[in-house]
Amino acid sequence: MACPTTCVLEENLTFTVQARDGTGAPADAAGNVNYQVFEDETATPIIDTTAMSKLASKTGFYSEQIDCSTANGFERFKTYTIRITATVSTIAVAKSYSVLCLGAADVFSSTSGALTSLANVKLYLGIA
Repeated sequence: MACPTTCVLEENLTFTVQARDGTGAPADAAGNVNYQVFEDETATPIIDTTAMSKLASKTGFYSEQIDCSTANGFERFKTYTIRITATVSTIAVAKSYSVLCLGAADVFSSTSGALTSLANVKLYLGIA
């Protein structure tokens, strides 16, 4: 299973999952492979149960792309958990990933860096 550890606010995040049977071989899920997205320790998901799509007809390989926008509830410097659930070979399985949401100004580039200004550091640390 794979998921980036950061997302950029107002951009897409793509994540995948490879379902496997008890021997470790790729296996299709029985039914949907679902995911939910939670902010920090909030019990109510910002993206509720949604089915992932099978990718390229590969056995047990699923992919999804979500819009990490403010309209979908994402915020800068918040942590989000993606929880993926499925039933594979009659066994219910779950996997989770943590993703830190950054603003476009926080992402490293050739001309700027994530926490290179006092204002960004203060915002990240939650101090005035």
